[in-house]
Amino acid sequence: MQGGNGEGTTFPGSGGAIHNQGILTLTKTAVNGNSATSSGGGIWNQGIITLTNCTLSGNSNKIGSGIDFSFGGGVFNTGSGSMTLTNCTLSGNFSQFGGGVYNSGGSMTLTNCTLSGNSASIWGGGVNNGDEGTMTLTNSTVSGNTASSNGGGVKNFSAFTLTNSIVAKNTGASNNPDIDASFGSIIDGGHNLIGDGTGQSSLMNANNGNQVGTAMDSIDPLFIMDVPANDSLGGDLRLQCGSPAIDAGKPDTTGRFALLSVMRCQEIPSHLLLQSMAKLSNSSPKSSSIRILSSSVTTLLIPS
Repeated sequence: MQGGNGEGTTFPGSGGAIHNQGILTLTKTAVNGNSATSSGGGIWNQGIITLTNCTLSGNSNKIGSGIDFSFGGGVFNTGSGSMTLTNCTLSGNFSQFGGGVYNSGGSMTLTNCTLSGNSASIWGGGVNNGDEGTMTLTNSTVSGNTASSNGGGVKNFSAFTLTNSIVAKNTGASNNPDIDASFGSIIDGGHNLIGDGTGQSSLMNANNGNQVGTAMDSIDPLFIMDVPANDSLGGDLRLQCGSPAIDAGKPDTTGRFALLSVMRCQEIPSHLLLQSMAKLSNSSPKSSSIRILSSSVTTLLIPS
């Protein structure tokens, strides 16, 4: 879906490619290069949407024609809206608030997702979770996003749950470049890596498996490329050798999965899909593992 343009000052100006108030499922779909006047440059939702293995890139909002503010360059979820994104990438999207995602009072669940190279001219470059919004981020990475104010990665005003995720190397013109939760709460799901966690007080360094840096001593996840060469493509978020995210993910207590191919550090992507996994026999002699806190899944590698 490409080149859509939602014009107008009310609902018609929302959702450049998709305006949903029903039930919609998208799989292996690209929503790229669309625009809206007010909100949801790519997708506007007040119904139920499920996205799997999708890309939302280069979508944007603009103001004018009576519109003073814009929300959710990639996705805008509002009211009773419910969205579930799995194995999705949001990159190079733009809005005033919530360059990648703006959740306004709805519920959103992102699992195995990457948000990189998104930007906001005010705040919430990657994600903006608004008043009364509920958002859950699991096995995901928010990196390389920018905001002119604070919350280059995440701006939160409500309930935001983080589990086994990386939020780092985002930028903002003022304080709290990675997370700004001054008016909301971060619910600690454990095993997160936060580059600069000064904008929140719920996640504590060395507690519940979390690694949380400060403005003076930030934590670098050592991606191959932090700053996207092209915003629409996002950064190269594979991990370098020596990354603090290696062996830092939430332990897999089942012991059922392992990646069968042995990979060098630079080949470990931050978006490993479940279909790349295979069942590991409990009798395998190579039962030790390396756990990777990644933007997609806690991954067990069979060591060489």
